[in-house]
Amino acid sequence: MLSFELKKPDPGKAPDELEIHLDQAGLEALYDLMAVLMRYDIDMKGLRNLVTSRNKAWMTNPQAYWYAKIFGGKLTRTSKAAQSKKKAAKRQIK
Repeated sequence: MLSFELKKPDPGKAPDELEIHLDQAGLEALYDLMAVLMRYDIDMKGLRNLVTSRNKAWMTNPQAYWYAKIFGGKLTRTSKAAQSKKKAAKRQIK
């Protein structure tokens, strides 16, 4: 479950802090959390701490839209056709 709490320093003032509670780091809750962070352009590097053996395969996928924001580096979205062309070109060069 994912829940949010806005922290207000003084009544009548805008919130200056958002506290996020993640009771169970299930797939759906992590997707919701990623969506909120992406939507409001909040630093996502803290999500590195939520990688487990159960979610590692999809969470650390370099082709996923969130990869660069969490782990840094470039987004590596290439189609299978483009990958095949690269491999064929490398074979021809050799």
